[in-house]
Amino acid sequence: MIETGSAEREKQPVKPSISTLYLRELNPYQAVQLFAKHSWHYLELSECHAHDLAAQGEPAQTGESFRQLAADQGVSFLQGHLPVVQYSHPDRSKSRGRHGEAYFDTAPASDEECARALDAVNRWLDLFGSLGIRAAVLHLGGYSLRDAGWTEEAIFERRVKTLSNIVEHAAARDVTICIENMAFANCDTETLEKLKAFITGVDADNLGICLDTGHAAMAGLDCVEFIRDTGSLLRALHIHDNVGPEDNHVLPYELGSIPWDRVLSELTMTGYEGVFNLEIPGRRTPMPVREARLDYAKKLASYMVERAFPENAERKG
Repeated sequence: MIETGSAEREKQPVKPSISTLYLRELNPYQAVQLFAKHSWHYLELSECHAHDLAAQGEPAQTGESFRQLAADQGVSFLQGHLPVVQYSHPDRSKSRGRHGEAYFDTAPASDEECARALDAVNRWLDLFGSLGIRAAVLHLGGYSLRDAGWTEEAIFERRVKTLSNIVEHAAARDVTICIENMAFANCDTETLEKLKAFITGVDADNLGICLDTGHAAMAGLDCVEFIRDTGSLLRALHIHDNVGPEDNHVLPYELGSIPWDRVLSELTMTGYEGVFNLEIPGRRTPMPVREARLDYAKKLASYMVERAFPENAERKG
């Protein structure tokens, strides 16, 4: 079993957090300033902003510099998202945009492509470690293996081998890899049973699960049961709502497809220690309106945290 080697940290209060995806059209420095203006002190570094930082040069130095800049604004990054898409240009503004890009695959069929993918993920983990990120959300990869004619056994072995390499690199940086539950073809991580199979296959202390509530609803899963059955493996959260099979990424309570009060009650029982992270895009809302919505999102996330983790108030007292 891979161990991080770090001293056990004292449990900290669960904090409201939001993905910087909300301000994806801004660069990371602009985004931090605007989030700080609206009293968001804890953020998940989205894959688009991680891409921007990773493209700047040596990742550990970039991460430390950005960590200090964020700290000067009263902002910390405790969660981050590893690559999702393969941008066609290092500068996102010159790329085709998120929906025009191919998915980033951590476990492609070609050994050469797989090595390049691992190098890219490891660079991001170097960035995350120096930035202070403790939970790195991962889409498992291996999307093309079945179409390439690989057997189910070979697909599983490829994914476990790749995941093991990622987890080992992360452990040295005190980062926990959190496999995200998905709800799309060939992802093979839509159910808790499948997620646990990969976790058992790797067997590492710094490997857990990120519950994406919208993806769970898309897959027809009960988020309450998912949380209950995940237990201590729950290390990260992507909180958002949706309509049926659509991946809408809207704020909780807006659509009613997820029983949020029951979800919060179940989280109370888990001993969860990560951030309570909203994953919602800003969409095309005019910026003044979007900023007002950001204030509302903070009030909503704070309300939900207080409901789910009442011990936070006790620690503050």
